[in-house]
Amino acid sequence: MQKVVTGWLNKNREKVGFSVMVNAGILILLLLFFRPAYETNDDLGICNLVNGARGVYESHLVYSNIFLGTVLSWCYRISVRVPWYALFQYAALFLSYTAVFYVIQRKGSGTYALWMPMPMLVFFSYQGYIRLQYTKTAGIAAAAGFFLLFFALEQETLYFRDVLWGYLLTCLGFLYRSEQFFAEAAVLSAIGVVMLLELKDVDKQRRRRQLLRYVKSAAVLCLLVGTFWMSDRMAYREPVWQEYLAYNDARTELFDYGFPPYAENKEEYQALGISKTAKRFYESWNHMDEERFSAETMQELVKLKEPRTFGDELKTEFLEEFLPRFANIAGVFLCALYGLYGLLWGKKQKSDKIGILYEIAVIAVLYLYLFYRGRYIHNRVDTGIWFAAVLVVIRLSGQRMNPFTNRIGLAFVLSCVCAFQLNWKEHLRWDAANEKEEMLQERNVIETIHSDQEHLYLLKMGSVSFAKAYGVFDSIPVGIGDNLYPLGGWPTKTPVYAAVLARYGVGNPFRDMIGSNTIYLVDLKIESTLKYLQDCYSSDASAEEVMRVGPYPVYRISGHTDGGRQAVSSAGAVPKEEENRHG
Repeated sequence: MQKVVTGWLNKNREKVGFSVMVNAGILILLLLFFRPAYETNDDLGICNLVNGARGVYESHLVYSNIFLGTVLSWCYRISVRVPWYALFQYAALFLSYTAVFYVIQRKGSGTYALWMPMPMLVFFSYQGYIRLQYTKTAGIAAAAGFFLLFFALEQETLYFRDVLWGYLLTCLGFLYRSEQFFAEAAVLSAIGVVMLLELKDVDKQRRRRQLLRYVKSAAVLCLLVGTFWMSDRMAYREPVWQEYLAYNDARTELFDYGFPPYAENKEEYQALGISKTAKRFYESWNHMDEERFSAETMQELVKLKEPRTFGDELKTEFLEEFLPRFANIAGVFLCALYGLYGLLWGKKQKSDKIGILYEIAVIAVLYLYLFYRGRYIHNRVDTGIWFAAVLVVIRLSGQRMNPFTNRIGLAFVLSCVCAFQLNWKEHLRWDAANEKEEMLQERNVIETIHSDQEHLYLLKMGSVSFAKAYGVFDSIPVGIGDNLYPLGGWPTKTPVYAAVLARYGVGNPFRDMIGSNTIYLVDLKIESTLKYLQDCYSSDASAEEVMRVGPYPVYRISGHTDGGRQAVSSAGAVPKEEENRHG
C-alpha cells in the first residue's frame, strides 16, 4: 500500500492539479475549524463603497486600484447576494498558495518537496483566509507571483502558462495595494540577484539569451503595472476626488502618524481655533467638522510636526523601541526555522550566501523605512513581507536532504509552528458563538435605523458599525446605509458618503444637528459631544434621548446655533478666558 501511495505521489506531485488538491484541502480544514473575519475594519469600508450599501456602486476604492473596483462593481450589479469582495480575495490567495506549492514541487524532490512547504502554507493560509485583510492579500499575491515568475524564467523552456500565472498574481498584488507590491518586489529581488550570479557559470550564448529573457519579462511587468497605475491616477482627476485625496492625505498624516503635541504648539492650535478639548475630540476619530477641521486646517497642523530624519536619535529609537517588538512578529519565527534548516542541511553555494546576506540587508532597510514612517509592526504589512522572506529562504536553502533529516525537520518545524500559534484558539468556530450573536444584534440595529428613512442618523465613532455587523461571507443589502453617516473614518468624505448628507440637505453635520428634527445622533459618550458642540456652535446645546436601538441611545440635539462659547476672533485666536479654561 505504501509503495502504491508513494508511486502515485511521485507520478502526480509536479502537476498543477495536485497543488490545487493540497491547497483545497488546507482551505477546507481551516474553514471547518476557524471562523473567518476581517482583521481590520478597512475592508468593510472599501466593500461598502463598491457593494451598493450606500446606494451607489462606486469603483473608486481609494486604496485599491480603479480596475479592481470596476470589476467588483460590475459583479455587485449582477448580484448583491454574492460576497464578491471576499471571494475575489479568496481566489487571489488560493491561486497564490497553489503557485508556491507547485513551484516547490517542481524544484524539489521526494518527501522533502512534499512536507517542506506545509508549515509555511498552513501558517500563511490561516493569516490569509481566516484573518482576511486586503493589504495581506496584496502582499501574498505579489510574493507568490514573483516567486513563480523567477521559477518560470530560469527554466530551459519558457512555459506560457507559468509566466501568465505569475503576471496575474503580481498584478493582483499591485491592484490590491501598490505599496505592498513594491515591498514584496524588494524582498523577492534576492532571488533575482542569485539568478544573475548563477549566469556566470553558463556559456556566453545562454547567458545572453537568459539576460534578454529577464529584461523582456521585467519590461512587460513594468508596462502592465504602469498601465494600471496611470489608469488609476486618471480616474481621480475629477475635482471632487482631488478634493477628497487632499483631505485624506492630511487626515492620514495626523491620524496614522500622530498629531503635533498641544503643549508645544499651543499658540498655533489656538490660532486655528482648536482647543485642547477639541483636539481630543478629533483624535477620537470624530473629525468630520469641515468648518473647524478642514483639509486646510489639517495641513497647517501637519506643518507643525517635527520632521523625522535618519539621524542618531532615530537610530537609537529604532534599537530601543523597534527591535524588542520585532521578535514578536510571527513570520520572523517561521523564517528563522526555515533558515536554520537550510543552514544545517541545505547546499551552500556562494551565490546563495550572497543572496541571503542581500535579503537580510533589504529587510533591515525596509523596516528602518517603516519605522521612519511610523507604520511598523502591523500584522497586515508584516505577513506579506515574511511570506516573501520565507520563499526566498526556501529557494536558496537547497534540496539535498536525506530521509532521516527530513523526518527530524518535519517534526521540528511542525511542532514549533503549532506551539507558537496558540492564539489560534480564540478564532475557533466553537468559541465564536457569542461573537456571531453580537453581529446579529448589530445587524438588527442597522436594519432598524434603515427602516426610518425620515431621519438621518449620525454615528459617533465607537457606536454603530458595519464592521461589527457583517462578516466575510455575509451579503450586505443595497442601500442599507443610505441614512447612516459616521462622523469619522477615511471613507466619510468620499462622494459616496457625501451623497448621504446631500440627500438630507446637510452641509456640516456638527452644526446642522443642532435644533434639527430630521437629524438624530447615535452616541455612547454624549457628554464629550455636547462639550464640543457647546464650545464650538451652541452654548445652550442639550441632548434629548428619543429612543434606544439595541444597546445604543439615540439623541436629538436642541439649541441655537450661536458660534458656541469658543468664539473665534478675527485673527482666529481663542479668547483669553477660553485659553485659561481649556489649558
